[in-house]
Amino acid sequence: MGESNGTYDLFLSYDHSLDSEGRNNCHRVAKLEKELKKVGALTLHDSTQSGGDIMMSSVDSCDLVVVFVSENYVDKVAAQFGLENNILQEFEYCARRKGVNSIIPVVLEKSCSKVNAWHGPLGATLKNLEYLDFTQDGDMYNVLKGITKRIKRLNQEIFYNDGKYVGALNRNRLPHGLGKIIYSSGITYDGSWIQGRKEGENGIWTNVNGEKYHGQFLDDDIEGSGEYFFSDGSRIVADFVKGKAEGDGKYFGGDGGLIYEGTFKSGEYNGFGYLIEENGCSYEGNFRAGTFEQGQLNGEGTLKLESGDSYRGYFKDSKYHGSGEYSFANGSKYVGEYNLGMKHGQGKYIFTDGKSYYSGKWENNLMSGYGEQVFSNGDKYTGNYENNKCHGQGKIYVNASKTTYVGVWMKGEMVKTKEVQVHKEEESNFKSKIKTFTEFPPDDETIQSSKSSSRKSIFKRKERKKNNRLREAKSRDSQPEQYHPIISKPKKNTASKSTTDEDDTVSSRLTIPTLKSGFTGLTTISE
Repeated sequence: MGESNGTYDLFLSYDHSLDSEGRNNCHRVAKLEKELKKVGALTLHDSTQSGGDIMMSSVDSCDLVVVFVSENYVDKVAAQFGLENNILQEFEYCARRKGVNSIIPVVLEKSCSKVNAWHGPLGATLKNLEYLDFTQDGDMYNVLKGITKRIKRLNQEIFYNDGKYVGALNRNRLPHGLGKIIYSSGITYDGSWIQGRKEGENGIWTNVNGEKYHGQFLDDDIEGSGEYFFSDGSRIVADFVKGKAEGDGKYFGGDGGLIYEGTFKSGEYNGFGYLIEENGCSYEGNFRAGTFEQGQLNGEGTLKLESGDSYRGYFKDSKYHGSGEYSFANGSKYVGEYNLGMKHGQGKYIFTDGKSYYSGKWENNLMSGYGEQVFSNGDKYTGNYENNKCHGQGKIYVNASKTTYVGVWMKGEMVKTKEVQVHKEEESNFKSKIKTFTEFPPDDETIQSSKSSSRKSIFKRKERKKNNRLREAKSRDSQPEQYHPIISKPKKNTASKSTTDEDDTVSSRLTIPTLKSGFTGLTTISE
């Protein structure tokens, strides 16, 4: 019982047919055997299942037997396929020659996960043994570790100046295969080794400060796909090069919520990505050199703020710059050009009703130049502006009476007018219309409340000339039509930071989480 000449470590016993899920047992066992050989295990199996002397000689040459439990394997051992089947002979010889304690059961199918499903001789022989679960292909690494732990040759202990290693060694007594090292600093690595260097998949590196990495290693460094956990619970899932995230990846916060998804370079955000904060503020666009390009938003992107406002367009040094579209939470919108955070150039401001708007020139966030303002009732002003006021040639179209007034303005006051298709009932309200039309929001600092007495006198002369028509108009019941301000700012939301003045720099609204720089503790072996 348990005799061996020690030439090989493992004999693999399995059924060659498909399992109940249609998977090929041969292919799955072959993949595991390949990984076993990578870590230094020496294996044999009866590839033809011919039985007889070849099978018995192979079993005798191995220290341990791995039995892969599947429905067909159990049934064949139970002689449900006849007494002459090779699986039955193979199992009986392994159990008799090696003994139960030299057998490692590995379950291939979920239907065999419960030991009471192992009927017949297999259940009677192995029911008290702890098995390894290989029901899913993703379980391979755990099975690999479980098997290699049973191989004495692959579990040697060696001490170094800076730590202790337990695992497989090559002829030069260097870690080769699966093994774990505990450094004197407290840092550990548990995984695959090649010629004394950390290399392979599913390696686990832990730091004394709580940081941990699980994934691929190459040439003694974190390299390949993996997941890095920081001490605060945040983590990066990405490909790594020399210990730093590289290429596409994700960064999750300590609560598990996604913070960044996009491209990394040298462990920092770089390229196109999506960044989101707990307060709902987010940015989608280009990144460079750690956070945004040179620490700022630059290039094309989309910014969503916690107030509900959003901006889609171009940035320069974290300011809106170039063409863009700013949408307020209340439904109003500006579409046009910006210059370092200010409306500048051609642009259109659409009010909350979706019908009234201003379209024209802007300078330093003010309406200046030629423009057109349309109101929800169909009334319209077309002409020149200066510093948010009508200034120069312009005309007003009154939709109700289909009447147009042409005039000249100076800093919001009409100084000359010409009537075109004037209706008497509209003439009586003309002055009121002009006055209301040129009013701006009271909180706009550009508004000047003083009015020139010379301009008032012009209106008085015009009123005296049209005295008769004014009397006639006053006898009517019609009331002056009310106009909306040319630019009405949305009300400030006291529950969140105001984004009314969308020309502010956005860097103060969007906090960029700082990634931890570099990974420490990847110590090489030194004797």
